[in-house]
Amino acid sequence: MGITDKISHAAERKAFETIPDGKWAHYTQRLIRENDPYILKAFLTNAAYEGGFRGYQTAQETAKKYDINVPWLILMDPTSACNMHCTGCWAAEYGHKSNLTLDEMRRIVRECKALGTHFFMYTGGEPLIRTDFRYLLTELKKMGLLVSVNSNGSLIDRDWLDFFRHEPPFRFNITLYGGSEATYERLCGRPMFGRVTENIRALRQLGIGVKLNASMTPYNVADMEAIYGMARELEIPMQLATYMFPPIRRDEALVGCNDRFTACQAADYSVQWDRLRLEPEQFQQRAQAMKQGMALPSEDEDCQGTPGEGVMCRAGRSAFWINWQGGMTPCGMMTQPIFSVPEMGFARAWEETKAATEKIRLPGECAGCRLKEVCHACAAMCVTETGRFDVKPEYVCRMTHETIRRTIEEAENGNS
Repeated sequence: MGITDKISHAAERKAFETIPDGKWAHYTQRLIRENDPYILKAFLTNAAYEGGFRGYQTAQETAKKYDINVPWLILMDPTSACNMHCTGCWAAEYGHKSNLTLDEMRRIVRECKALGTHFFMYTGGEPLIRTDFRYLLTELKKMGLLVSVNSNGSLIDRDWLDFFRHEPPFRFNITLYGGSEATYERLCGRPMFGRVTENIRALRQLGIGVKLNASMTPYNVADMEAIYGMARELEIPMQLATYMFPPIRRDEALVGCNDRFTACQAADYSVQWDRLRLEPEQFQQRAQAMKQGMALPSEDEDCQGTPGEGVMCRAGRSAFWINWQGGMTPCGMMTQPIFSVPEMGFARAWEETKAATEKIRLPGECAGCRLKEVCHACAAMCVTETGRFDVKPEYVCRMTHETIRRTIEEAENGNS
């Protein structure tokens, strides 16, 4: 092994060691499965050097100097505006309310990179609604940073495709709201299905990684199989949820409220989704794990917490969210605690966020529950459902019990 190979190997090893609970290992496994080989090669090359070698060194120096844990992932809303009006949306304000300027976003990125952070995920609102967003993406790419974009996929026109041909983000996470124009019009107010699916195909033709996200609601649940069929046809990964967070970011009075399924309905459709996506043997294994009260692999392993203890996911520990006004929170589902990055500077805002996150405690009454390792109720679920971090989210509890009961019942009926 040459000196270059030794440096690369050490950098990759360091990258894995910097992330709590093996997050880099989980993430890299997903990258290998989900992305175009050319894009993947570029990512691994950049990740090993930027995130694993240069980023690691910078992060370690910063952590020692300021006595803080440097975050590895930044989620940022470049805008609250969106071209859709989706029922149950937890994020959008549907307007340009005090959005960060391009210069403010540039300054935040530079401060983050200076501390050693090299992975950025942009969400919203709809990021592509900002005409200057491409300038920010270009600068991030020139700085050697890794960029992922969450989008509804409807605004990717010819100009954007020409731009992405030369400046491709690492991956697009596109939400597919239905399997027909009628569903889109009913749920989002606009018939966009054809345009979105055409854009997904165009991105894949450019070799850009795409992941589909879908949230099932009473308005689109009949399209579950059609959405999954789209993912299979295009051979792209998909994540589906039947749980909808109360949209307290839109209105804090909406604690525990959303235009969503009942807890029992959400459980039923969650089991239907598992039946659809899992092989029979995998479904049986899942049911057996539930029956024994064992921990299950979550589709989003970062959203797990230990009742009675502090936040156990990466929120406020190795990642955070910056909203369109520059307010930093541990998680995008939360409105508190919040600290202003433009006013305080990134380093101080992160230090305050981390300190405030360490004070959060999850419900003590859940500590003795035999299903706590199956439930995965997190701090964001608690606060959006109840208004407090330390109160049990009854909706989530009911959904968990019903999911377990129906999964075991389905598995036993399948064996009979």
